[in-house]
Amino acid sequence: MLIGFSSHLNLLLQHASDPIELSSRVGAWQTGLRVISAFPLTGIGLGGLAYLVNAAPYMVPEQLIPLAHPHNSYLEWAAMAGLPVLFVFVAILVLNMRWALHNWIVADPRSRCLFAAGLAAIIALSFNSFSVNAWTLPPLSAIGWVILGILSSPLLSKSQVGHTTEGKHDKELASAKAG
Repeated sequence: MLIGFSSHLNLLLQHASDPIELSSRVGAWQTGLRVISAFPLTGIGLGGLAYLVNAAPYMVPEQLIPLAHPHNSYLEWAAMAGLPVLFVFVAILVLNMRWALHNWIVADPRSRCLFAAGLAAIIALSFNSFSVNAWTLPPLSAIGWVILGILSSPLLSKSQVGHTTEGKHDKELASAKAG
């Protein structure tokens, strides 16, 4: 990978270590916070063009160019749709993560690694959303919601409970036949 993608890796390292990049990202977040403080309940409207046009009066000097989003999914929800929508989004995310953790706890040991991989993907997507628009980028959010929906399905915990009950019942039948 280092040989085949060396030019791409160099660009990535330059992008990550550029001090102007960090101040510009913080500026985008500050602009997003100013938009949220101006329109806390309704936001400025969904869509990149709506943010690009309507956030211009609130742009801070650290943000060097106008952007279509504040480079943070949570700030993007609040700035474009308002704080109530952000709270609903976070509540749905936390509730589904809680159900997914419950399903992981009741899962058999062979299935737990699959649950752990899915949970790690959702956690990584959620933390990554603090610095990019991961939860609001359609391809990433669609995959994330599918993974989270599968992990948090109530049918998984019911099938695990039924599976363990059937296993005990089968053992009891086997011991009764043997005895």
